[in-house]
Amino acid sequence: MARKILAVDGDDEVRDLIVSGLAGEGYDVLPAASGEEALALARERKPDLVCLEVALPGIDGFETVRRLLADPELRHTPFLFLTAKTGLKERVEGLRLGAHAYLGKPFAFPELFATVSGILERITGAEAASSVSAGLGLMGSLGAISIAGVIQALEAERQTGVLRIVSGIRWGQLAFHEGKIVGAVAGNATGEEAIAELVGWETGTYAFRAEAVEAKPPLAESAVSVLMRALKRHDERRAVT
Repeated sequence: MARKILAVDGDDEVRDLIVSGLAGEGYDVLPAASGEEALALARERKPDLVCLEVALPGIDGFETVRRLLADPELRHTPFLFLTAKTGLKERVEGLRLGAHAYLGKPFAFPELFATVSGILERITGAEAASSVSAGLGLMGSLGAISIAGVIQALEAERQTGVLRIVSGIRWGQLAFHEGKIVGAVAGNATGEEAIAELVGWETGTYAFRAEAVEAKPPLAESAVSVLMRALKRHDERRAVT
């Protein structure tokens, strides 16, 4: 049975483009033009994934997701933003809500397809969590889920172990103790500077392994706070270059 994707965008042409592209990949795509329409469809059809714009007529994409998460029957539905709202404030809000990806417009279909397939293959709620908890590890491609998304998942599951990232000749790793980041390295950078480097890597692979990690003071009280600072530093670096 084809996986159901709810595609939400107020622009008719863009929405039709997204629908036709995903349908061409074999998905059952449910189009919606507003947040209210999306919520009604989600309650009726129970999609496997929601792909939505932030700027929507009526309630925006963020409020749509808040209402989705407040529904006991829909709160575990994975979602991603595909949006023209790509500023730091919006991306941080998307991360705060738990988005599995935050893609900007204009977008490339190969990136969207890789992101969607990666989320549907790996983000399976209890199955993914039980694999990590059992020490079996978690691995995948940065083309399908961002470093930020992986960090938030590990925090949510209060995991202890090491996340290793490779992107071409670049490498890095993050140490977690009970879901908190207690160490970070990316090349010659350490601490929050290393995280600021890692969040900018859009391609590569990651692998998490549950293992003993020394209980050091965390770099931040939450993943969201450290990611906010890392994204700000990353954007400042891009502005300079």
